[in-house]
Amino acid sequence: MNVHQIISALSFGDAVSNDAIALRKILRKNGFNSNIYAKYIDPRVSDFVEPIEKYQPDPTTIMIYHFAFGGAGVSEYVMDLPDIKILKYHNITPPHFFYPYNKNIALGCETGLKELKELIRHFHFGFGDSKFNCTDLNKLGLTKTVVLPVLLDFENINQMNNKISPLKEQNMVNIIFVGRISPNKKQDDLLKIFYFYHFFINKNSRLSFIGKCDDDLYYHHLRNLIKKLDLEQAVVFTGLIENDHLIRHYKTADVFLCMSEHEGFCVPLVESMYFGIPIIAFNSSCIPDTLGNSGILINDKSKYEEIAELMDLVINDQTLKEKIVKRQRERLKDFEERNIETILLRSIKEISKEIEG
Repeated sequence: MNVHQIISALSFGDAVSNDAIALRKILRKNGFNSNIYAKYIDPRVSDFVEPIEKYQPDPTTIMIYHFAFGGAGVSEYVMDLPDIKILKYHNITPPHFFYPYNKNIALGCETGLKELKELIRHFHFGFGDSKFNCTDLNKLGLTKTVVLPVLLDFENINQMNNKISPLKEQNMVNIIFVGRISPNKKQDDLLKIFYFYHFFINKNSRLSFIGKCDDDLYYHHLRNLIKKLDLEQAVVFTGLIENDHLIRHYKTADVFLCMSEHEGFCVPLVESMYFGIPIIAFNSSCIPDTLGNSGILINDKSKYEEIAELMDLVINDQTLKEKIVKRQRERLKDFEERNIETILLRSIKEISKEIEG
């Protein structure tokens, strides 16, 4: 049986692309004929994908379409396919976050949201990375949905993890956030919290922003804020880095701090669970879905000084830290491959029966 995936762009280091690659692995392991097809292909992941021009439509094929921004012309192609179509929805950031900084991205988000409304009518079924994403699909009229979390390749992470040592400077406290530099992720709030921690609690501390960093107005806003807060020697932007360097940062971290106001799943939360890093995150969008009953949720992130004091407590109170990490490890089990595999295979079986019936 064919179960293929289509994605507008397969990129390196991108959560949606990594999810597609991991799903292909599961599908092939279970005997399905399964390929990924994309319009835009990053050479670094070209071994995992075929050009979309090679896709062969078939009314008996189940096709999973990954949608996270705008389809760049791919959505129109997908809507016309005769295949049994499943929408894998990774969420679209509301455009209002971007308008003050990047109107092109804001317009792209607007286009994507309009495209989503049109796409819904052409799909039999929907996967959402989180309950938050499924709710969006339900509101638009796609009622047959299942939560299928982003699949992380823990086998590969395990192999790399065993070979990599942390770069721990003596007595240095490392606070990290992983994710692209983007206004919805509110790195400016992290800077304000870190200001209180660095200058009033522990000067021997560092805040690292790990992820893609464009030279845009939001990045310059952050740079100006760093200068204003006199944090130039204590804040690091790594840009997009290779997996081994990412793992080293995780293994060096004392706290994962997230004040993002909009996420569809937030893979770094799950990665932090794996590496045993206590998580402090703002209660927004999908974040409570992903954390489950783990980590620490913040309801009022304007209390920067109090959050800084909370970080210090989490870092220094070993009993509290162990309790947080233990809950996170319990939650991590829900994201294991076998559990996501069960959801995926059960859904494919149900869809096949429904179509045949």
